[in-house]
Order: sequence, then C-alpha cells, then structure tokens
Amino acid sequence: MTAETSTTPISLSYWKDVESLRAFAQGPAQRAGWDCWNRTMKSHPHIGIMHEVFAAPRGHWESICVNMEPFGMDQMELPGGEGAGGLRSALVRAQGPKWMSMLGRMSRVDMFEGYEAEED
Repeated sequence: MTAETSTTPISLSYWKDVESLRAFAQGPAQRAGWDCWNRTMKSHPHIGIMHEVFAAPRGHWESICVNMEPFGMDQMELPGGEGAGGLRSALVRAQGPKWMSMLGRMSRVDMFEGYEAEED
C-alpha cells in the first residue's frame, strides 16, 4: 500500500499532561479499545494502528490558522481570563515584528544563537 492509494483516517487528542494520558491508558476505556482492536486485526490484516506522544514544554510549540475556524491547539483556553472558569483564548493576533518568524512566535529567538549554516 502506498500513500497514493491509501486513505488514512486519524484520531487526534490533546492531554493536559503526560500523567493524564497515562491514567487514561490504564483505564477501562483504553482496555476496551485494545480488546476490540485485538479481535479486529485478526480478520482485517490491512488495518494498522499507530501511536505518538509529544510532550512540549511551555513556549516550545506553535499553531497557526489562516482563513479558517480555529482547529486543534488553536481552540485551547488558558488560565487568566474573565470568561467561564477564568479561561481565555490562546489565540493572539499576529501583528508586529515578533510574529514574523516561528522562533519569534515561540519567544525563542535565541534558540539558534551562534549557529552558522553550512554552505553547500
């Protein structure tokens, strides 16, 4: 099977922290899911499953949406707002020099300090 001939549906989830994910992974819903998968894969060998975990400290991620409704991390709410539960939107309007680069948006402009690109 190649990327040109396959369809890959995904399920994406975000967790407060790795411990919350771990608690879910050890819970009854995950066990039921794995039991179903173990039964299904025997009669459907063309179906695969994969799992990835990324733990990103504050300031080590970004998400951009242009000309679309917020999706994924763009829908996050952060503490410190006046809305329900004291939350506020994580979205900011990207105007000004800081917002012109990924490193600026992540407040990590010093990330590559001293780095010199190799010449071809």
